[in-house]
Amino acid sequence: MMVLHSMFVYLGKPEDKKSSCVYQIKHKNEELNQTYIGQTINLQHRIAHHNGTCNNPNDKHHNVKLYDVIRAMGGTHNYEISILYKSDDIDLIKEMEAIIIKSIKPSLNTNIPMRTKKEYEIANKDQIKCRRMKHLYLNHEEIKKRDNARNVFRKEYLVNKSKEYYAKNSVELLKKRKINVSCVCGKTMRSSNFKDHLKTKIHTELLEKTNSELKNLRENILRL
Repeated sequence: MMVLHSMFVYLGKPEDKKSSCVYQIKHKNEELNQTYIGQTINLQHRIAHHNGTCNNPNDKHHNVKLYDVIRAMGGTHNYEISILYKSDDIDLIKEMEAIIIKSIKPSLNTNIPMRTKKEYEIANKDQIKCRRMKHLYLNHEEIKKRDNARNVFRKEYLVNKSKEYYAKNSVELLKKRKINVSCVCGKTMRSSNFKDHLKTKIHTELLEKTNSELKNLRENILRL
């Protein structure tokens, strides 16, 4: 066993430090169940990167879950790094990383490689819902303005589309309006007036009269 300059405790062979592999970062106290799985084409460089990111407040990844937990538990020297799988085939390395993560479910991994969007949404349904609710709460005024602007745009778009359609099909539309249609109440009218006719008192009265006549006819037939 040897300790690298990064302060992580490396448990592998010295000659494997520069290998491409799937590796594990684990707290020395196994009862804590603090494990992280990763893959790299050069383990020595990756260990140095982990150490630098963990200890550099200016690094954009300084506050991700892995490094927050490591710092909270006393630092990198409390964690051991070991190789789980080694290969020169990078695609195989990535595939094995995904298989191992899905198998052991390490507590410090936040991203699962090769996982589909649907699988992520199923696994994080509650967190996604909370993030959406928080976003809506914090940005409700902006969202309201955006929705109003979208509605105005949609209305203008539909009006313009309607005008374009009428301009291209005006002759055909006028012909259809001149076609006579018959209503169930017995009245005949232009097709363009049919919808308005259905709302009239005449239509209602004629329909009631027609229904009454049909009812009487049915009763007379039954008496025969």
